[in-house]
Amino acid sequence: MELPPLEEVKEEYQRINVKFNFLEVYLPSTEHLIISKLFTTRQTEKDVEDILKSEILGKANIEKLKQLYEEYLLYTLFKKSRYNDLDSLLEKWERIQKGG
Repeated sequence: MELPPLEEVKEEYQRINVKFNFLEVYLPSTEHLIISKLFTTRQTEKDVEDILKSEILGKANIEKLKQLYEEYLLYTLFKKSRYNDLDSLLEKWERIQKGG
């Protein structure tokens, strides 16, 4: 995973309260989890399907997601030709929400 930067994910992650002796488990924010799927370098439709099938977009702050996506694009090489596109993802999600 190239983006988001681990330092930024750590700012918002939540620790899961499970009883392990030597292991702590953390979850990224909803928006960072989606971003990590969009910016995977394998750039497959599988990542988009994972996001859509999980219905995680319904729990995300879409404005924050858009802001993070645009910010992280600035740090990439080859911009949108290398990664899954947020606008395309949101269009697919809207079609699903409308029953199509």
